[in-house]
Amino acid sequence: MPHNRATMPAPPAARQSESTGGSWFAAPLAQRLLREELHEAIPLLTGCFGRNGLYLRCDEKAPGELSGNMLQQVLRLHRRDGSLHGDLRCSEDELPLQRESIDLAYLLHALETSADPHTLMLEIERVLAPDGTLLLVILNPYSLWRLHWGGRVRAWSFGACRALLRDTGLEVVRHRGLGPLHPWLREGASWVVPGGTQRDPWAVWRAAYLVQARKRRRAVTPVRPMAPVAFEQGMRVG
Repeated sequence: MPHNRATMPAPPAARQSESTGGSWFAAPLAQRLLREELHEAIPLLTGCFGRNGLYLRCDEKAPGELSGNMLQQVLRLHRRDGSLHGDLRCSEDELPLQRESIDLAYLLHALETSADPHTLMLEIERVLAPDGTLLLVILNPYSLWRLHWGGRVRAWSFGACRALLRDTGLEVVRHRGLGPLHPWLREGASWVVPGGTQRDPWAVWRAAYLVQARKRRRAVTPVRPMAPVAFEQGMRVG
């Protein structure tokens, strides 16, 4: 699956802003949230089939296993010191993967921690196979969790996320809320309030949301226009 560029040293990446939240995602409370988000997304993952997957997570302390996936192999990458590490070392603006080689891309808060989200999404679109699936987990800017991360995370509304995906050739299929409503629960308490995954009345207040998108198939374009057929007098079709 990886291209030969994977064996080359990774080019230096631009220094990320402190607002990209890498240090916040390494905190114990944030780690607990990440585990809950991954657990809630398992039913959706079990419906995604294919050969190759990409799991890009926000921090090296985030859970490294993508539980529930039905893929033959998953490339796991995480952010560290302004570049991507893990199974490969590279920059997010030049993933060492062949075009349309990935059936599923799972981005765990990779959008908020990106120095250039538009370029990252262009790379994801490039490596996704036609009708490939993107699962994007993003912190909810309307949640009470915003009071906890303060200005350390660059949050995205669903509208802004949908516009970004559309601009980079990806089509939103559905989205849903993830995680608890607030971070101030006593130890051992249940994080998730009743509501389910469909018509969840609490979705707008949950800690994060999950967006499922797909890569649109490109229309087949003929190599050259075909000349019209001229029928002689007396000819007929069939």
